[in-house]
Amino acid sequence: MPLFDIARAVEDQFHRDVIPTLKRRGWRPRVVAYDGYGSSATAPGGGDMARVLARMVLRPADAPTEGPLFRSLPEKRPASAAEVLDNARISLADAQRGWRLFIDAPVPHLPVTITVGDARVRTRADREGYIDVVVRGHGLGPGWHEARIEATGAGTVTTRILIVAPGPRLGIVSDIDDTAMVSHVPRMFVAAWNQLVKYTSSREPVPGMAELLTRVERAHPGTPVIYLSTGAWNVVPTHRSFFERHGFPAGPMLMTDWGPTNTGLFRSGIEHKRTELRRLMIDLPDVTWLLVGDDG
Repeated sequence: MPLFDIARAVEDQFHRDVIPTLKRRGWRPRVVAYDGYGSSATAPGGGDMARVLARMVLRPADAPTEGPLFRSLPEKRPASAAEVLDNARISLADAQRGWRLFIDAPVPHLPVTITVGDARVRTRADREGYIDVVVRGHGLGPGWHEARIEATGAGTVTTRILIVAPGPRLGIVSDIDDTAMVSHVPRMFVAAWNQLVKYTSSREPVPGMAELLTRVERAHPGTPVIYLSTGAWNVVPTHRSFFERHGFPAGPMLMTDWGPTNTGLFRSGIEHKRTELRRLMIDLPDVTWLLVGDDG
């Protein structure tokens, strides 16, 4: 048996052993939703689609949700004691050290119902708790919309879907590490320190990148912005807060899972980016993509 198959089997067995223990301690399924994208009902051929992304994990029953926790820090003075407490919780969550983001217990094969506009589909999470589903026939127009994700035992959460207008247009695909955020990826130990030890709230933006992406977006109305990275899905909530705080355009993030696959112990970062770029070209064929990255 190949080594990567052994690693996957060990990982699956570990999850099977730890999940019952966590449930006995009061942990419950939780939906971590990510922004998605799609095309409108007036796209060529009359079709429309929306790509919905999320992960099912176990969290303590009193753990705060990602949505309100990871918004930008307030710019005005709080008006009440409740706002002070809420802002403190936001700051603590956003300042957590990076390694804590990777402590997750996925809930594999959890039944999920997804509603986008007029369309509704039922599916199950994969072995790592992820869902990556295309919903067709939603009937939504261009712009940001909400999708509902209902998971057994986890209630209902909403996530955002960017529906791209039909017709030829420019789109932006931007890398994250050392393109939007200073990570020092070519320097392995510095990158590991930044990712796993350094407080996420102290990460620095690459100078001028937020302004550049914003200027391109404003010069070409309707430009979709997609962030494509070999980073793990675990960091999306704090990346979202980072982008808001430093003025980057809003856009879906396409990340990866760092666990073993059916072809190797680690996922290929290059193949991940190639696969996602090919998929963007298929899903949004009218868009001409401007690729923004570093030389790392």
